[in-house]
Amino acid sequence: MTDDVPALDPAQARMQRVLKLVVVSLGVLILVILGIIVATVLARVGDMSDDASTVAAVTHPQVMPSPGTVALPLPPGAAVEHMAVGGGVLVLHVRSSAGDGQILLVDLSDGAIRGRFELTAP
Repeated sequence: MTDDVPALDPAQARMQRVLKLVVVSLGVLILVILGIIVATVLARVGDMSDDASTVAAVTHPQVMPSPGTVALPLPPGAAVEHMAVGGGVLVLHVRSSAGDGQILLVDLSDGAIRGRFELTAP
């Protein structure tokens, strides 16, 4: 038994060559993109391992020296609603009995107020 393959006319043969070229080009394009992805991942992993100081800073934060006892003047009837610490600054949200508020930025190294934002009721 023989496999007789019918001969292609010139238009079909040309289309077959074009399709083969498209398939090979797409395969090469996929390999190039995959290589770029792998190179990017390896470069980023290399950057992470080279910067050990960042990892050390995150896992072992620097302890700020205590300013001792610091008196922060608050208006009569005011209360601290929220507070947060970050970047060597204590952020206090203070609300007065009238409903107005302030946000105070207190430097943790010396206890000085570095910023004050007035919040007024509408």
